[in-house]
Amino acid sequence: MYEDLAKELKKNIEILHNMFEVNNLQILNLSVRPAGEDDADCNILLEIASIEGNSIPCDLLIKINLYDEDDEIYMTNSEFVLKDKFSGYDTFSIYCFDNSNTLLKAVKGRLFITKL
Repeated sequence: MYEDLAKELKKNIEILHNMFEVNNLQILNLSVRPAGEDDADCNILLEIASIEGNSIPCDLLIKINLYDEDDEIYMTNSEFVLKDKFSGYDTFSIYCFDNSNTLLKAVKGRLFITKL
């Protein structure tokens, strides 16, 4: 039921690639999936890999900001990438939830990474 909204949101997520590259990471794939058939919350699924070697410089936080139709930050969520646990490739799921309304309110997003 919310697949079309998920596909539209995916098209409107800007990835700040330079922030990933500085930390020896690249995004291989990004998907947006509804939380359920009758649930407009969503999962942002990410597949990442190191650019050179198998390590990252420090513990990192992958973040997603979602924006509403007024271009206001509607929601933010994140997932840790721990240096000691990272071996060059991983997948992450960032759950974005707001009482089954996320895909109804979010019209675009920005994906980036920060150091802890």
